[in-house]
Amino acid sequence: MKPLLSKKTTNLLVMGNLLLFLAAAAWLTSARESQLSTGRTLLLEVEPYGRRSPLNGNSMILRYVMAREIEKRLLRDDDHGDGHAVISIDATDIGRLLRKHDGSALAANEYLLHYRLRSSSIDRVRVAPDFFSFQKGLEQQYALATYAELRLSEDGSTLLVGLRDAERKPISTTRD
Repeated sequence: MKPLLSKKTTNLLVMGNLLLFLAAAAWLTSARESQLSTGRTLLLEVEPYGRRSPLNGNSMILRYVMAREIEKRLLRDDDHGDGHAVISIDATDIGRLLRKHDGSALAANEYLLHYRLRSSSIDRVRVAPDFFSFQKGLEQQYALATYAELRLSEDGSTLLVGLRDAERKPISTTRD
């Protein structure tokens, strides 16, 4: 039986798909690097739980206090999909919830925070990455986590940079 595609055509298709994949990965990496360098620092209070998942090594799941506030103050039971909250960021970079975004212009110290509603009854609102992995042996340092350090972009998306303690100091990534 004769193949549907010649060997040359198959090779060209494989190479084309590989180049497309590599271009997409490069674009995504560039976008994240840009967000790291130009994004506004935002600290959100977290309640870590689920430490040391056996399948994922040393890690923790982060529950954001802001997500609970959005759910309690801004959402109705019939809300679904994504949305934006309006937050302020104080002089210490801590974010405070103000209101649900209604499309109006933002004031000087107001920022958008994108949120996504999930179908789960637990942690229904997601405001930032909720999974954090760390090197083995650093469990005690990361047990002190009180804030997640994020980079906030203009469109309200977030990128998790690290964790900070109650005094807002970055948690050491070296073993004592």
